[in-house]
Amino acid sequence: MRQLTAFAAGLVILSAAPAQEKKSAPLPRYGVAPDLDTYPQASAKQAVGSILKSLDRKRIDYLVAHLAEPGFVDEKVKAQLGNFDEVVREVTDHFNDDPKRTDEFRRFLKEGTLEESGTTAKVTLKDVPTRHITLRQIEGRWFMNNDVESEKGK
Repeated sequence: MRQLTAFAAGLVILSAAPAQEKKSAPLPRYGVAPDLDTYPQASAKQAVGSILKSLDRKRIDYLVAHLAEPGFVDEKVKAQLGNFDEVVREVTDHFNDDPKRTDEFRRFLKEGTLEESGTTAKVTLKDVPTRHITLRQIEGRWFMNNDVESEKGK
């Protein structure tokens, strides 16, 4: 009888294991493998740090594939007839065209005030009140929203 009880308990434990499934790692996007250890996104603050790290390491491909809002990126790639590399080039050019733009963006990420509200967050600078960076949480990960820099007041 003890053996039967132990066997039944073992089955209960084994059947409960799938219910405690670990979240699966994200899949590669556009040929870029995810690296949540180097570029964590579990919190808005981590995502901001990851965005900055991807810029510092010149990993614009990673920024676009895994740190920018997926739906927005997918639409951009679709508009480029599926050419992800063209979207990466556009983003790279955006930062390279105007060093002031890049410097200001980095300031937001390094010095900005992060305000979180549920599944959204906003990074602002006191001396640039008309501009901000927004983030959005999707399936437990934080992404830079397509409203990257507000164009109000330009």
